[in-house]
Amino acid sequence: MFEAKEDTIVSDLMSKICLQLYQNANDKPTFLAQFRANDIEEAKYILQHSDVNLAQLAARFRLDKFVFLRKFKHLTGMTPMRYQMIFRIAKAKKLLQTEMPLTHIAYECGFYDQSHFIHCFKKSEGMTPLSFRLS
Repeated sequence: MFEAKEDTIVSDLMSKICLQLYQNANDKPTFLAQFRANDIEEAKYILQHSDVNLAQLAARFRLDKFVFLRKFKHLTGMTPMRYQMIFRIAKAKKLLQTEMPLTHIAYECGFYDQSHFIHCFKKSEGMTPLSFRLS
């Protein structure tokens, strides 16, 4: 009798798991998945338009900073700070096509000084901003 109850419980659990897998395989995002995607889009926007640190960003979403970091990385494939750096370098590359001085580009893109900008740009692109501008 006891084994029959266990079999029934296991069978019910397996049915629920299969149903959940089937629902998740559907092309339409679930509310939870859509909510998380919206959070990531908002986080990306914040990273693009402000100078925030990980703790501030996590606090905005009421998450521990390590939990936020894992979720962001899981959904985007990169850390929030790496995402921010890629965005800043892309913006700098556009501005380097103008006559704007490097110092102004550095500040416009969120770097705290020209030296930091040059270091990050060279690390990312394999050349200095001036070399990029001249190429």
